[in-house]
Amino acid sequence: AYNIGVESNSALLHDSGLSTFMNCGWFIIITMSTIGYGDLSPVTRMGRIVAVVSCFAAVVLFALTVNLVLKLLTLSYSEENLLRVVDRFDARRSLHTAAARLIEAVYTR
Repeated sequence: AYNIGVESNSALLHDSGLSTFMNCGWFIIITMSTIGYGDLSPVTRMGRIVAVVSCFAAVVLFALTVNLVLKLLTLSYSEENLLRVVDRFDARRSLHTAAARLIEAVYTR
């Protein structure tokens, strides 16, 4: 966006507020995060095209990131089976412990 801004008409550049690299970086970050404060906006056609493309790129990158994280956090079929077996084992152990305490309580009276 900065290069496009520098190459465009300097009068339009100062009107839009995108005259420095930091302002252009701020504009792209705010646009890509879909916040869009409205404090800076491109004036030229090429600047507007870059803003629209960066907005769509942000949506795609965010969707890919969410998909990757969900895929990494989801258990595979074998992991789910292992978890079920471990849960059954723990349930049986707690059932045996509870039964032993009940029998002990009945016989100690």
